[in-house]
Amino acid sequence: MNIKKLKYKVIDNFLSKKQHEQILKTFTSDHFPWYLQPDNSTTKIKTTKDMKKIYKNILEGTQLTHLFYAYKDLGQGKNKINSPYFKIVESFTKIFLKKYKIKTMEIFRSKVNLQLKLSNGKKHNYNTPHKDFENPYFNHNVLLYYVNDSDGDTIFFKGTKIVKKISPKANRLIVFDGNILHTGSHPSKSSQRIVMNTDCIW
Repeated sequence: MNIKKLKYKVIDNFLSKKQHEQILKTFTSDHFPWYLQPDNSTTKIKTTKDMKKIYKNILEGTQLTHLFYAYKDLGQGKNKINSPYFKIVESFTKIFLKKYKIKTMEIFRSKVNLQLKLSNGKKHNYNTPHKDFENPYFNHNVLLYYVNDSDGDTIFFKGTKIVKKISPKANRLIVFDGNILHTGSHPSKSSQRIVMNTDCIW
């Protein structure tokens, strides 16, 4: 499989059972720090408001985030490594590189998101469609890793048309082109949806 030429690829059971359980245990422990996102949403209020004029099924809700790493030139913070838990990302990406025989990777941002249940959410609802970085000349890839079993699909768009929906499944990894318009969805049945997101190039 040539991972470099795929628009998106779903990889189940990406980590060993032991490796996955350790990540799940860490992110759901009572000492792992989570931070409430501004505007109580996955994006800025203005962005959501503008996008709702085009995408009628947007429904936002509470998202907590832990930022592991952010490249300073992208305006994500002063330091590249932002968390003592960055070793999780290092280990995860090393496994990915080894599996797909990729020599090097440059990470631009890596974080884990926790979305809380939206009891008023419907199957057709989704969060605000976006690209992680809006610069059209910034070509990058996304590693999206589902930490727990939940509902709340990841959705890919072409314009306003939905072209692909992928359901969360613990230890499932989606690899996709970061220039594809996409979004997630808050769970309406599960209590929480936890996803690790790494923007990178190789």
